Amino acid sequence: MRRKTLCFIIAGLVIGLSGCSGSESEMETVPAETGNYDIAETQEDISTIDPESIVSVQCGQFDYAEGYSTLPSLASDSEEIIYGEIVAIDYLVENGHCRTNSEVQIIKSIKGNFSEGEIIRVVEDQGVVSVREYIDSHDSESAQEINRSYFEQYSDEGLGNIYIQQLEQGDVMAEKGQRNLYFLEKSPFYDTENTYCRLAGPDWKYTEISDDNFACTQTIGMQLSGNYRLKTFSQERESEGEIQTYTLEELIGQMEL
Repeated sequence: MRRKTLCFIIAGLVIGLSGCSGSESEMETVPAETGNYDIAETQEDISTIDPESIVSVQCGQFDYAEGYSTLPSLASDSEEIIYGEIVAIDYLVENGHCRTNSEVQIIKSIKGNFSEGEIIRVVEDQGVVSVREYIDSHDSESAQEINRSYFEQYSDEGLGNIYIQQLEQGDVMAEKGQRNLYFLEKSPFYDTENTYCRLAGPDWKYTEISDDNFACTQTIGMQLSGNYRLKTFSQERESEGEIQTYTLEELIGQMEL
Protein backbone atom coordinates (compact mmCIF):
# COMPACT_ATOMS: atom_id res chain seq x y z
CA MET A 1 0.00 0.00 0.00
CA ARG A 2 1.40 3.39 -0.97
CA ARG A 3 2.04 5.58 2.03
CA LYS A 4 2.37 9.29 2.61
CA THR A 5 2.80 11.72 5.47
CA LEU A 6 0.95 14.99 5.89
CA CYS A 7 2.01 17.98 7.92
CA PHE A 8 -0.09 21.06 8.63
CA ILE A 9 1.59 24.13 10.13
CA ILE A 10 -0.92 25.88 12.39
CA ALA A 11 0.11 29.04 14.24
CA GLY A 12 3.57 27.65 14.92
CA LEU A 13 2.37 24.19 15.91
CA VAL A 14 3.31 21.33 13.60
CA ILE A 15 0.76 18.51 13.50
CA GLY A 16 1.82 15.35 11.68
CA LEU A 17 -0.69 12.96 10.18
CA SER A 18 0.02 9.87 8.17
CA GLY A 19 -2.08 7.99 5.71
CA CYS A 20 -2.18 6.28 2.32
CA SER A 21 -1.19 8.04 -0.83
CA GLY A 22 -4.12 6.93 -2.90
CA SER A 23 -6.62 9.06 -1.06
CA GLU A 24 -6.13 12.65 -0.18
CA SER A 25 -8.16 12.13 2.96
CA GLU A 26 -7.04 8.81 4.35
CA MET A 27 -5.49 8.73 7.81
CA GLU A 28 -4.11 5.85 9.81
CA THR A 29 -7.20 5.43 11.91
CA VAL A 30 -10.05 3.00 11.73
CA PRO A 31 -12.39 3.58 8.77
CA ALA A 32 -14.64 6.60 9.05
CA GLU A 33 -17.77 4.48 8.83
CA THR A 34 -16.88 2.58 12.03
CA GLY A 35 -14.37 4.86 13.73
CA ASN A 36 -14.27 6.16 17.28
CA TYR A 37 -13.91 9.82 16.27
CA ASP A 38 -16.84 12.17 16.06
CA ILE A 39 -17.14 13.44 12.50
CA ALA A 40 -18.56 16.89 11.94
CA GLU A 41 -20.17 17.67 8.60
CA THR A 42 -21.23 20.84 6.84
CA GLN A 43 -23.28 21.17 3.69
CA GLU A 44 -21.80 24.55 2.76
CA ASP A 45 -19.79 24.87 -0.43
CA ILE A 46 -16.79 27.19 -0.34
CA SER A 47 -18.55 29.37 -2.92
CA THR A 48 -21.24 30.18 -0.32
CA ILE A 49 -18.75 31.17 2.40
CA ASP A 50 -17.64 34.78 2.78
CA PRO A 51 -13.86 34.79 2.13
CA GLU A 52 -13.45 37.27 5.02
CA SER A 53 -14.79 34.61 7.42
CA ILE A 54 -12.00 32.15 6.55
CA VAL A 55 -9.53 33.05 9.28
CA SER A 56 -7.02 30.21 8.84
CA VAL A 57 -5.74 28.57 5.65
CA GLN A 58 -3.64 25.47 6.33
CA CYS A 59 -1.62 24.06 3.43
CA GLY A 60 -0.41 20.51 3.94
CA GLN A 61 2.84 19.08 2.61
CA PHE A 62 2.66 15.46 1.46
CA ASP A 63 5.63 13.14 1.22
CA TYR A 64 4.69 10.36 -1.19
CA ALA A 65 6.68 7.15 -1.05
CA GLU A 66 5.76 6.51 -4.67
CA GLY A 67 5.61 9.15 -7.35
CA TYR A 68 4.93 9.14 -11.06
CA SER A 69 7.17 10.62 -13.70
CA THR A 70 5.00 9.81 -16.72
CA LEU A 71 1.33 9.81 -17.56
CA PRO A 72 1.44 6.21 -18.88
CA SER A 73 2.78 4.89 -15.56
CA LEU A 74 0.07 6.71 -13.64
CA ALA A 75 -2.61 5.47 -16.03
CA SER A 76 -1.33 1.92 -15.71
CA ASP A 77 -1.65 1.98 -11.90
CA SER A 78 -5.08 3.64 -11.91
CA GLU A 79 -8.11 1.45 -11.31
CA GLU A 80 -10.45 4.05 -12.79
CA ILE A 81 -9.76 7.02 -15.05
CA ILE A 82 -12.75 9.28 -15.54
CA TYR A 83 -13.69 12.69 -16.82
CA GLY A 84 -16.44 13.88 -14.53
CA GLU A 85 -18.32 16.80 -13.03
CA ILE A 86 -18.74 17.47 -9.31
CA VAL A 87 -22.47 17.55 -8.58
CA ALA A 88 -22.44 17.62 -4.76
CA ILE A 89 -19.94 18.18 -1.95
CA ASP A 90 -19.72 17.33 1.75
CA TYR A 91 -16.98 18.80 3.94
CA LEU A 92 -16.04 16.74 7.01
CA VAL A 93 -13.43 17.00 9.73
CA GLU A 94 -12.00 14.13 11.74
CA ASN A 95 -9.49 14.75 14.54
CA GLY A 96 -8.49 18.09 13.01
CA HIS A 97 -8.12 16.67 9.51
CA CYS A 98 -10.51 18.02 6.87
CA ARG A 99 -11.68 16.07 3.89
CA THR A 100 -14.03 16.61 0.99
CA ASN A 101 -16.38 13.95 -0.29
CA SER A 102 -17.30 14.91 -3.83
CA GLU A 103 -20.12 13.23 -5.71
CA VAL A 104 -18.77 13.06 -9.27
CA GLN A 105 -20.98 12.29 -12.24
CA ILE A 106 -19.10 10.51 -14.99
CA ILE A 107 -19.10 12.27 -18.35
CA LYS A 108 -16.62 9.86 -19.94
CA SER A 109 -15.11 6.63 -18.57
CA ILE A 110 -11.59 6.23 -19.93
CA LYS A 111 -10.49 3.19 -17.91
CA GLY A 112 -12.54 0.99 -15.62
CA ASN A 113 -16.05 -0.37 -15.32
CA PHE A 114 -18.21 2.71 -14.90
CA SER A 115 -20.48 4.22 -17.53
CA GLU A 116 -21.52 7.71 -18.54
CA GLY A 117 -24.01 9.20 -16.08
CA GLU A 118 -23.01 7.06 -13.09
CA ILE A 119 -22.03 8.85 -9.87
CA ILE A 120 -19.07 7.92 -7.69
CA ARG A 121 -17.56 9.49 -4.58
CA VAL A 122 -14.07 10.98 -4.69
CA VAL A 123 -12.40 11.62 -1.32
CA GLU A 124 -9.79 14.40 -1.11
CA ASP A 125 -7.67 15.88 1.69
CA GLN A 126 -9.16 19.36 1.70
CA GLY A 127 -12.15 21.14 3.10
CA VAL A 128 -13.64 24.17 4.81
CA VAL A 129 -15.25 23.79 8.24
CA SER A 130 -16.17 26.14 11.04
CA VAL A 131 -13.59 26.69 13.75
CA ARG A 132 -16.09 25.25 16.25
CA GLU A 133 -16.37 22.01 14.21
CA TYR A 134 -12.60 21.88 13.83
CA ILE A 135 -11.91 22.22 17.55
CA ASP A 136 -14.64 19.80 18.59
CA SER A 137 -13.39 17.15 16.14
CA HIS A 138 -10.18 16.54 18.10
CA ASP A 139 -10.20 13.33 20.08
CA SER A 140 -8.87 14.66 23.37
CA GLU A 141 -9.73 17.60 25.61
CA SER A 142 -6.10 18.71 25.68
CA ALA A 143 -5.98 18.93 21.88
CA GLN A 144 -9.23 20.87 21.91
CA GLU A 145 -7.83 23.30 24.46
CA ILE A 146 -4.63 23.82 22.49
CA ASN A 147 -6.48 24.51 19.27
CA ARG A 148 -8.96 26.77 21.04
CA SER A 149 -6.04 28.91 22.21
CA TYR A 150 -5.14 29.74 18.59
CA PHE A 151 -8.46 31.54 18.28
CA GLU A 152 -8.59 33.18 21.70
CA GLN A 153 -9.48 36.53 20.16
CA TYR A 154 -12.88 35.07 19.15
CA SER A 155 -15.77 34.42 21.50
CA ASP A 156 -17.19 30.92 21.89
CA GLU A 157 -20.38 32.13 20.22
CA GLY A 158 -18.45 33.38 17.20
CA LEU A 159 -16.56 30.17 16.48
CA GLY A 160 -19.40 28.79 14.40
CA ASN A 161 -19.25 31.75 12.03
CA ILE A 162 -15.55 31.66 11.18
CA TYR A 163 -13.83 28.98 9.12
CA ILE A 164 -10.67 26.94 8.65
CA GLN A 165 -9.62 25.85 5.17
CA GLN A 166 -7.24 22.94 4.58
CA LEU A 167 -5.74 21.63 1.37
CA GLU A 168 -2.58 20.15 -0.06
CA GLN A 169 -0.01 22.56 -1.44
CA GLY A 170 -0.67 23.05 -5.13
CA ASP A 171 -4.26 21.84 -4.89
CA VAL A 172 -7.42 23.62 -6.00
CA MET A 173 -10.60 23.51 -3.94
CA ALA A 174 -13.27 21.17 -5.29
CA GLU A 175 -16.56 22.93 -6.06
CA LYS A 176 -19.89 21.98 -7.54
CA GLY A 177 -19.84 22.31 -11.31
CA GLN A 178 -16.07 21.78 -11.56
CA ARG A 179 -14.97 19.25 -14.18
CA ASN A 180 -11.82 17.19 -13.77
CA LEU A 181 -9.88 14.30 -15.23
CA TYR A 182 -9.36 11.91 -12.30
CA PHE A 183 -6.88 9.06 -11.88
CA LEU A 184 -8.37 6.93 -9.12
CA GLU A 185 -8.01 3.88 -6.96
CA LYS A 186 -10.52 2.37 -4.56
CA SER A 187 -10.23 3.98 -1.15
CA PRO A 188 -8.83 1.39 1.28
CA PHE A 189 -10.06 3.27 4.37
CA TYR A 190 -13.39 4.79 3.35
CA ASP A 191 -14.84 1.56 2.05
CA THR A 192 -18.40 2.56 1.20
CA GLU A 193 -19.54 1.57 -2.25
CA ASN A 194 -17.98 3.44 -5.17
CA THR A 195 -15.67 5.55 -3.00
CA TYR A 196 -12.37 6.41 -4.64
CA CYS A 197 -9.29 8.52 -3.99
CA ARG A 198 -6.91 10.39 -6.24
CA LEU A 199 -3.86 8.30 -7.01
CA ALA A 200 -1.39 11.21 -6.93
CA GLY A 201 -3.24 14.14 -5.39
CA PRO A 202 -3.24 17.35 -7.43
CA ASP A 203 -0.10 16.19 -9.25
CA TRP A 204 -1.30 14.57 -12.51
CA LYS A 205 -4.93 15.51 -11.90
CA TYR A 206 -6.26 17.74 -14.66
CA THR A 207 -8.89 20.45 -14.23
CA GLU A 208 -10.97 21.83 -17.09
CA ILE A 209 -10.40 25.59 -17.13
CA SER A 210 -12.55 26.21 -20.20
CA ASP A 211 -14.42 24.09 -22.75
CA ASP A 212 -12.18 21.06 -23.52
CA ASN A 213 -9.17 22.98 -22.22
CA PHE A 214 -7.40 21.16 -19.37
CA ALA A 215 -4.46 22.15 -17.17
CA CYS A 216 -2.65 20.21 -14.46
CA THR A 217 -4.36 20.99 -11.17
CA GLN A 218 -1.03 21.45 -9.39
CA THR A 219 0.11 23.96 -12.02
CA ILE A 220 -3.06 25.96 -11.37
CA GLY A 221 -2.83 25.65 -7.59
CA MET A 222 0.76 26.80 -7.39
CA GLN A 223 -0.26 30.10 -8.99
CA LEU A 224 -3.00 30.74 -6.46
CA SER A 225 -3.16 32.22 -3.00
CA GLY A 226 -6.02 33.06 -0.68
CA ASN A 227 -8.99 30.77 -1.19
CA TYR A 228 -7.42 28.54 -3.88
CA ARG A 229 -10.51 28.50 -6.08
CA LEU A 230 -10.59 27.90 -9.81
CA LYS A 231 -12.71 31.04 -10.13
CA THR A 232 -9.83 33.09 -8.72
CA PHE A 233 -7.43 31.58 -11.24
CA SER A 234 -9.81 32.34 -14.12
CA GLN A 235 -10.24 35.93 -12.99
CA GLU A 236 -6.52 36.59 -12.59
CA ARG A 237 -5.33 34.81 -15.69
CA GLU A 238 -4.41 37.22 -18.44
CA SER A 239 -3.92 34.94 -21.43
CA GLU A 240 -4.40 31.36 -22.57
CA GLY A 241 -0.66 31.00 -23.15
CA GLU A 242 0.48 31.28 -19.53
CA ILE A 243 0.31 27.56 -18.75
CA GLN A 244 0.36 24.35 -20.75
CA THR A 245 -3.13 23.16 -21.65
CA TYR A 246 -4.45 20.03 -23.35
CA THR A 247 -7.64 18.74 -24.90
CA LEU A 248 -9.15 15.60 -23.39
CA GLU A 249 -8.24 13.57 -26.44
CA GLU A 250 -4.63 14.76 -26.24
CA LEU A 251 -4.42 13.59 -22.63
CA ILE A 252 -6.02 10.24 -23.44
CA GLY A 253 -3.57 9.80 -26.31
CA GLN A 254 -0.62 10.24 -23.92
CA MET A 255 -1.83 7.53 -21.53
CA GLU A 256 -0.86 4.61 -23.80
CA LEU A 257 -3.79 2.52 -22.59
